[in-house]
Amino acid sequence: MKIVRLFIDCEFTSPELDANIISIGLVSEDGTNRFYAEFEDTWSVEECSLMVQDEIIPLLDGGEKILPFPILKSKLKQWIESFDSPVQIWVHPNKGTKRDIRFRLYTASLDHASLASY
Repeated sequence: MKIVRLFIDCEFTSPELDANIISIGLVSEDGTNRFYAEFEDTWSVEECSLMVQDEIIPLLDGGEKILPFPILKSKLKQWIESFDSPVQIWVHPNKGTKRDIRFRLYTASLDHASLASY
C-alpha cells in the first residue's frame, strides 16, 4: 500500500523550546494537497520575540485561516483522514524535540497518520 508523505512546518512565538504554536502548514510530497491554519487561542503578539513580530506575524494569512484549537484540530484530522492511503507526517529534525512532542500530542487522535523525520 502506498504511503502519502506530508511535510509539516509550524511557526512559533520564539525560537525557544517552550514557545507556543502560531500556525501549522502541511503539504503533500507531490505538492497537490495543502493544509494551512493559524491558531486563535494558543499565543499572543505580546509573547512573540522581536524576530517573530518582524518576520512571521506580517506573513500570516489571518481571516478564515484563524481557528480555535479544537476546530483547527478537527479540520486537520478530517484533512488527513481524507487520504485513501496511510499518511506519514515528516518533521524537520531541527524543529526541536519538545516541539516534536507537542506536535505528537496535537496529532495523537490521528489513527491514519504516523510521524517521521527527514
